[in-house]
Amino acid sequence: MHKDIIFFIFFISAQDGIISSEELNKTKELLKTYASNLGINMIPDDEFDVILEKFFKSEVQFDECFEKVNNNNIELVLHIARLVATSDGLEIRENIAFDRALKYAGCSYNDIEKWEKLFS
Repeated sequence: MHKDIIFFIFFISAQDGIISSEELNKTKELLKTYASNLGINMIPDDEFDVILEKFFKSEVQFDECFEKVNNNNIELVLHIARLVATSDGLEIRENIAFDRALKYAGCSYNDIEKWEKLFS
């Protein structure tokens, strides 16, 4: 389960061609913060690095990535993905991928303010 969530977060963040150290650190921080809400265990750094490597070796597509996280507290996953992608500045391709995820989830940008309050 945690691999699927991390892949989704990376999928959004990697749309600009890289996953920056800011994005990696923010991913680790937020997964630690929200682990219990997501129903996942803490992820050791070595396992996180393996997942990162698998992500870059994969040819995962948006639909597949989204479907694997859609039933797992999707609003929180989208909130985390947005915070991670914006941690180094939200590039237009990241924004397009995030917008697509919002639409697939039946959410809108209006939900972001609600998530800020709900998950803070």
